[in-house]
Amino acid sequence: MNKGIQVSIPQAKGHSKNTKKEFLRYLYISRGSLEELRYFLLLSKDLGYMREEAYNTFESKLSEISYLLNQLIKSLTSTPSTPSTTSKASRTSTTSRASKTSKTSKNTHAN
Repeated sequence: MNKGIQVSIPQAKGHSKNTKKEFLRYLYISRGSLEELRYFLLLSKDLGYMREEAYNTFESKLSEISYLLNQLIKSLTSTPSTPSTTSKASRTSTTSRASKTSKTSKNTHAN
């Protein structure tokens, strides 16, 4: 089946790219090809070209591949939240609060 090959080719192409964004683009293409393959397998079964047992075997494998592909995409798109990756707005508001506290403290001592 040509569609089965099309699922893995974009991943291979994407893996050779230099950026995570490019790699993800090819993973999304692979996911689309996987769903096309699912459709054609279902159509083959419905038209009588494939027995139910064979369809179930392929569908089981496709479900596993789909899960793994989605987990890979998820791992590449999720960003871990660590203290060192705080946003600029968060750092700015913390700095602003610190300077206001310092000014208030100076004014209290001056009175």
